[in-house]
Amino acid sequence: MNLDPRQAVELADSLSYFETPQPDVEQSIEQALAERQEWKSLSDQIKAAEWQKKQAWDQRLPSLTAEGEWTIRYPFK
Repeated sequence: MNLDPRQAVELADSLSYFETPQPDVEQSIEQALAERQEWKSLSDQIKAAEWQKKQAWDQRLPSLTAEGEWTIRYPFK
């Protein structure tokens, strides 16, 4: 029917022949989208792009390196 899945639809026929439980539309849509491989792939691509953006930003920050030698001397008696 090419309708928005969240659009309310009014049925013309009666469902009185048998009682059909009405599913929770929002939960059904979220579950269906979560199980689709292309949505998972798209989500992973978005996360990867955000990570690359963070990496690019972090490379612009100044860095500090410290080197040295540490010795601990104990007094011997």
